[in-house]
Amino acid sequence: MTMKSTPLSSSALAEVSYDTDTMILTITFNNGRSYDYHDVPEEVYDELVSDPSPGRYLNERIRGVYF
Repeated sequence: MTMKSTPLSSSALAEVSYDTDTMILTITFNNGRSYDYHDVPEEVYDELVSDPSPGRYLNERIRGVYF
């Protein structure tokens, strides 16, 4: 298993993790809750962590697309 993890400075998101073997993206929110998104391409993880507004990226490009 290869896991990538990136802490974020975001008003909503605390950390983003990605398992390259299972293609599961885990979003950890500042309130401590986390949510898994399945079958997410690795480039989506890379774009999320490099976006100037990760919360906006999550809402526009991940929610409703990956489950």
